[in-house]
Amino acid sequence: MKSNNKSLKENKFDFLSFLKPCLIATLIIVFIAGLFWGIFGFNKGFDYTGGTQLVVDFTGNNTIQTEEGLNKTSSEIREILKNNGVEVNSMQVQGEYYEKSLVITFQSTDIDTVRNIRLEINEKFNSTDTYASLPDDQKEKILDDESVNAFDITKQTTTVDGLISPTALITTIATLIFALIIAMIYALIRFKTAGALTLTFGGFFGVILTVAFVLIARIQINTYFLGVLGLVLFANVYSSADFLFSIKQKTKDPMLTDKTNHDLANLVVSENLKKTIVVYASALIATLVLGIFGVLNVLQLALVAFIGLAVSAASHIFVVPAFWASINKKRELSRPTAIINNEDKDAEVVEVEENNEDENAEVVEVND
Repeated sequence: MKSNNKSLKENKFDFLSFLKPCLIATLIIVFIAGLFWGIFGFNKGFDYTGGTQLVVDFTGNNTIQTEEGLNKTSSEIREILKNNGVEVNSMQVQGEYYEKSLVITFQSTDIDTVRNIRLEINEKFNSTDTYASLPDDQKEKILDDESVNAFDITKQTTTVDGLISPTALITTIATLIFALIIAMIYALIRFKTAGALTLTFGGFFGVILTVAFVLIARIQINTYFLGVLGLVLFANVYSSADFLFSIKQKTKDPMLTDKTNHDLANLVVSENLKKTIVVYASALIATLVLGIFGVLNVLQLALVAFIGLAVSAASHIFVVPAFWASINKKRELSRPTAIINNEDKDAEVVEVEENNEDENAEVVEVND
C-alpha cells in the first residue's frame, strides 16, 4: 500500500511547481497591458464606435464566383481602404451564384473618405467598357444618381452608430459577474470556503489575463469578443468545478489519506489533463464555427478565441490547483479508523510470524 502511494507521487509531473513563474509572468503581462490601455485604450470595433456599411454589388460579374476570385477581390478592396487610411472591420458575402455582393463595414464616417473609396472601387471593379472613358466629374455625379445602375457598383452606403450601447455593455458584464457569483455560492455550499474561493479565483484570473493579452495584441473589442469572453469564463468555471469534484472523490480514497494538498491537486490535474484539453479544444472549435460564417477575417477571430481559451486552460492547469492547495489548510481525512485498524492487523500478523520462527528454532534444537 505504501509503495503504491510512493509511485503515485513520484511518477506524476509536478504542475503546481509552476505557480510562481506563472504569477510573475501574469504580473508582467498585466502591467504591460495597463500601459497599453493608458496609452492606446481599447481597440474598439465597428460594434462600439459605429461607422459605414458599404455594399459592393457584383451582380452579373464573375469576379467573386470562385474562392480564388473572392480572396483576390477582398485583398484588393482592403488595399483600397488602407490607402485611404481606413481598415476593414468586417467583410461578408451576400447572395448566391451570379448575384453576389460584398457587405463591407469600416469605422470611418468621413464623407470625403467614403466618396474616394467608392470611386476607387468603381474604377477597379466596374466591368462596363464605357466607364473608364467617362470624365471625372461624370463619375462623381454617378455616385449621387441612383438611376445610373450600370456604372455604380457601390451604390449602397449607410452610416450607422455603434451597435452596442453602453447599457448593453454594462448588462453583459453584469450578467457574467452574476453568473460567477451564482457559481461561487454553489461551490460554497458544495465544496465549502476553499472550493468557492478557488472557483471565483479561476474565473476572474482567466478573464483578466485574456483581456490583458487582447490589449497587448490590439485585438478589436466587438460582439464576438464578448461572446468569447463569456465562453472563457464558462470553460474555466466548468474545469474548476470538475477539479473540485475530483478532489472531493480523492479525499475519500483510503490509499491517498497520507497525501498532502499539493500531492492531491497535482494528481487530479495529471489525471484530468486529457479531459481539460478536450474541453478547451471543443470550446475553441465552437467559437470558430460560430464566428466563421460570413466573416473573411478568420485570423482575427481565431486569435481572439485561441488567446482566450489557451490562457484560460494554462491558468486552470498551473495556477488554479496551486491556489486551492495553498488556501485549503485544513483537510479532513476520510476513514482514518479503517487504516489504523489495517495497520494494527498487519502488526499482529508480523508478531505471529515471529513466534512461528521461534517455534521452528526450538524444533531444530530437539532434533540435534
